Amino acid sequence: MPTNEVKYIYDPFFRASNTSRFEGYGIGMPLTRNIMRMHRGSIEVISAENQGTTIKVFLPLASRQT
Repeated sequence: MPTNEVKYIYDPFFRASNTSRFEGYGIGMPLTRNIMRMHRGSIEVISAENQGTTIKVFLPLASRQT
């Protein structure tokens, strides 16, 4: 993904300029971010142009209620 486009990945319907050979509508990351917020999780995005993009999803451990 081009470096200058990473900041747009949470915009609904955004698709990076180098994704034309992949199917999709650009709703996955905005939807994922909303779900993560609801569960008090977070997302980390690491992208290097022409090398790939890594998405890490973090969810908190549930506290046990007795």
